[in-house]
Amino acid sequence: MMAIAGCSSGETGSKAAGSASPSASAPSSAEASRLRAALLPAPKGMRIAYGPELGAFGSLKSTQQGLAAIRQAKLERPECAGAAQLDAARPEVAKAPAAVIAFSAARGSITQAVVSMPAAALPEPLPQQCAAYKATVG
Repeated sequence: MMAIAGCSSGETGSKAAGSASPSASAPSSAEASRLRAALLPAPKGMRIAYGPELGAFGSLKSTQQGLAAIRQAKLERPECAGAAQLDAARPEVAKAPAAVIAFSAARGSITQAVVSMPAAALPEPLPQQCAAYKATVG
């Protein structure tokens, strides 16, 4: 099973694009190729700011940075903090093969993560009150 997630913010990326950087516990080359192929190309008007990064979801630099940003976010609905997030503390999620890429433009940024894991590890559906809310990061 594959989960695809993305988010956007008003910040632009600062890292230059480069070749794929394998992380600790990198997936097999066949799995890495499959995950990398599932990543979207840069949206019109945006450039690659980071990645693609390949490896175990919990060990990826982008996962760690994303979790840190979530901890600092100010939420309109605090009860929705983890509603749309993969729990990188769960071993089956942390060890799941993943590919991440980030795009940026003057108007904001988009980060895409493709994670291959068992269906049982997927998050529950969003609670109704979390279908739309505002989060301010930074």
